[in-house]
Amino acid sequence: GGDIDVETGDIFFSTAGKGIVLGNTSNTDANTLDDYEEGTFTPTMTFSGNNTGMSLNNMEAVYTKIGRMVFATIRFTMTGKGSDTGQLRFEGLPHTVGDVLSTTSVQGGFLLQYFQGGVTSLHEVMAYPWEGTTVLKVYQRSSGNNPTSTFTDSDITGTFDGRISFFYTANN
Repeated sequence: GGDIDVETGDIFFSTAGKGIVLGNTSNTDANTLDDYEEGTFTPTMTFSGNNTGMSLNNMEAVYTKIGRMVFATIRFTMTGKGSDTGQLRFEGLPHTVGDVLSTTSVQGGFLLQYFQGGVTSLHEVMAYPWEGTTVLKVYQRSSGNNPTSTFTDSDITGTFDGRISFFYTANN
């Protein structure tokens, strides 16, 4: 009937399938917080799934998952792109991208903090977590105002740094 004050120790559930009900008087899945985790992950930076000769330094990636929402940041420095061609991608996201909206194949958003040095003229860079995969695909808005122009190896001229923060809905 009142507040709970825990002065030492933690609150934990000794069996699976338990959670904290928020904003409701009964335990329904829609109002139960039953998953929270923080961690690091090791994505693979590729061009259309190939990574032959690409040189990377300082690849760091962290995430927080609350319920089904995943919030992540990837920081990297590419010092050489090797001989691969195709769209820039980051593979190995910490959770599979879910399908929440049946009318679209991308589930999430991004905040591109920076791309710096070694790239050709960019307009707007976008990164989309791809439904049913653990892949983040990188696009750019071209001078022709095409929002789905892929960001490819030909857009990279040398060493460059980048940081991408993004979110998506996990499959589970």
